[in-house]
Amino acid sequence: MVAVNHEILEWARIRAGLDKEDAAKKLRLSSSKRSTAIEKLETLEKGEKEPTRVQLNRISEVYRQPLLVFYLDKPPIDDTTAKDFRTLSSTIDPLADANMKLLLRNLQAAQIVLRDLLEDEDTVALEFVNSATIQTDIEYLAREIVTTLDFDLEKYRKRKPMREAFKYLRSCIESSGAFVLLMSNLGNYHTKIPVDVFRGMALADPIAPFIIINNQDAKVAWSFTALHEFTHLWLGSTGVSGTWGDMDIEQFCNRVAGHILLPHCELKQIANVAQAPFHFAVEDIGKFSEKRNISRAMVAYNLYQNQLIEFARWQDFRTHFQNEWNDQVVRERAQQKDRDIPIDPNAVRRSRLGQSLVNLVRRSVEAGDLSRTKASIALGVSPRRVDAVLYPRKPNRGM
Repeated sequence: MVAVNHEILEWARIRAGLDKEDAAKKLRLSSSKRSTAIEKLETLEKGEKEPTRVQLNRISEVYRQPLLVFYLDKPPIDDTTAKDFRTLSSTIDPLADANMKLLLRNLQAAQIVLRDLLEDEDTVALEFVNSATIQTDIEYLAREIVTTLDFDLEKYRKRKPMREAFKYLRSCIESSGAFVLLMSNLGNYHTKIPVDVFRGMALADPIAPFIIINNQDAKVAWSFTALHEFTHLWLGSTGVSGTWGDMDIEQFCNRVAGHILLPHCELKQIANVAQAPFHFAVEDIGKFSEKRNISRAMVAYNLYQNQLIEFARWQDFRTHFQNEWNDQVVRERAQQKDRDIPIDPNAVRRSRLGQSLVNLVRRSVEAGDLSRTKASIALGVSPRRVDAVLYPRKPNRGM
């Protein structure tokens, strides 16, 4: 038997747009001499009987809610609070888009758990969340963000390889009170969500704000996405971002993130790419971006935003860099198959969740403030994997 919140059973059914009769049919509940199918559903929703594991799995599927939601103390925030800031192509994979929305609900459930923990610890609300608007001066907001993060651009640029530079920025953001997660699937490779479906998410909250980065994207793009989504937190805007969105709020966040990682005065050093032969321009942008630990596409985008290159030139650069990135991904996957290196899924999960989140959950479990079930919601794993994620295995030492 599985202990679930019976109130959420009713909430999820209503959220799925099902009345009791339709739900009972879809859940394959059958009438008997003692009770009708609807009455059996009502006993579950009233908490008079617990669903079996099989029933709960079916409820999760029919109601289109993640399994772990049913363990929460209260229903998660309604999806309508999350805005869609993406500019999508007509060829987007509908299944991948559905997986993205399920991932969003999972993350909202995790956020509820962490918020409750932090509120119990009397955590002070973060003043920067929802403190700006898209009318705020971009240079002013960029300076405020840098000050809040205690971010040193020169330190960032000196970190090599790129993963170390992102690690530095991530630590700055997490020290400010936000959680930074790297997520691109629902826990397995078959549910991976490509970058053309989402690049990042922001779950704005003054106690437990979340930044989510699609780790399918190039590592060199992670830092820009992190700052883009951090700007969304300042705007108090919860939502999903795509690549180089057309909406005003997306362009605003792009400009702020770009201003932090690439001061406008430096763009003049590469203004010659507007007229240079294409292959020379690509080479110059590559050298320029590598020194600064930023992506070539970001450099080209900032050149366009500052009217140093035409839109057509920006599109040519963007297409070229994307094609090269796609080819690189294919090569790296082939190399990984050839190496056949074993991967510890729990270590991967810790890395994706971030040190700040894992430390909070571990501390709360050890203090008895968080059950294994609640911890599994926060970590996005099954209850039986909680300890394996929280406590890394020590390497075996030979005699």
